[in-house]
Amino acid sequence: MYHKHVTKIYDLNFLSLKIKEAILDGMAVIVEQMIEKEKLMSHPKVKSRVVIAKDGPYLVTGDIPLSEQIIETDGGGGSESWEQGETHKT
Repeated sequence: MYHKHVTKIYDLNFLSLKIKEAILDGMAVIVEQMIEKEKLMSHPKVKSRVVIAKDGPYLVTGDIPLSEQIIETDGGGGSESWEQGETHKT
């Protein structure tokens, strides 16, 4: 199937060889992207999620890494860096 399309592109005499090769390169990229998308879609659905209840808690299910992040401040009270806090099982 791919060969048939390549032949048709090379038969377009009004296009330069450089343009024809660019078209084929673009087709190759699109095919690669389609293959990657197909691979991702073939994996089973993840059974993890985070639900944020209105004015309530975060409901976390599945194997999601969850930990507290603490903002470290400088002498003037400005944000300086993040410190790893307590880790929670989900």
